[in-house]
This record gives sequence, structure tokens and C-alpha cells, in this order.
Amino acid sequence: MRPDEEKEVAASFPEDYGYRKWAGKTISFHVKIKDIKEKILPPLDDEFATDLNYASLDELKIQLRQDMVREKEALVQRQLKDQIEETLLQANSFEVPESLVEGQVRAFVSDTKGRLAAQGASVKDLGISEEKLEKDYRGTAEKRVKAFLIIEKIAEQEGISVTEERCGTSTPGDRRAVSSEI
Repeated sequence: MRPDEEKEVAASFPEDYGYRKWAGKTISFHVKIKDIKEKILPPLDDEFATDLNYASLDELKIQLRQDMVREKEALVQRQLKDQIEETLLQANSFEVPESLVEGQVRAFVSDTKGRLAAQGASVKDLGISEEKLEKDYRGTAEKRVKAFLIIEKIAEQEGISVTEERCGTSTPGDRRAVSSEI
């Protein structure tokens, strides 16, 4: 299309589309091209690097490489931790106190509401009730509590303790910092 040209465009949306009015429907849009612009990227050189507060392009590349390696290592660590947790959960089946699961569900819901608020949105804006959110988080909360209890028992049996410096808290016995690492 060219500037000032108009056209009808149809778009199909999946059943689980976030905006409920459009979910599972094909919507026709009337579009008009006002302008066509091309993004021109700056040259990848020392001047570009100095604009980003690096001494040179080589220094920027080294930093980017180190950041990517760190991120990859963190991803591998998370995946390994998730695999260990899943293995522990499969090998240890037991009932968990409902009060702990409820507390974890409330924490998940509160965290979700906080993240949405930071983006200027709310649960209602998504068309989801708080009860639905709680129901959706219940399984994850139960797994989180089970994993915490298993790891806590292993630590007790092995004589492993977490120092205040390691968990980043100054309150002795504060489990929140430990449970956030599960």
C-alpha cells in the first residue's frame, strides 16, 4: 500500500485472546496508510558505544558477551533447579497444610495485582475475577509449598542452614527469603 491508500483487512483472533470481545472472532478493519517511514539505525562504531557510556565498540561487545553468558548460566541454573524440584515432587507425595497453600495463593495473587498495577492495569481489565485467579494459582501454590517443605526437611537432615547474609534478611528465621529461592 501507498500513502493515502485505504483497504479492508480481516484478522482472526484465537479463542483465548486477551480481549474477550475479539476472542474467537474474525474482525474486519478499515485501514488507511497515512505515512511510510523507515527506521535508520546508527552505525555500529566507537561513537555508538561512547553514546552508551562505553570507551569503545570492543568494550561494548565484551560487556554484551559477558551479559549473555551470565544470562545463559542463570537460565541453565533455573532449569536445573526446576528439574530437581520436579524430581523431588514426584518422589515425595504427601498432603500439605491448606493454610500454607492459601497463603501462597494470596501471595501469588497479590504479586500479580502489583505487577498489573505497575503497568496501569488491573485484574478486572483482563476480564478475570480474583476467584478465578486464585483457582488458577492453586496448583502452582501447592507445588511451591511442597517443594519448600521437602527442601526444608532435606536441609534439616543434612544440617544445612542459611545465613542472614545468604538469604538477604536481617530477621533470624525469616523463611520468605528462602521460599523465594525454591
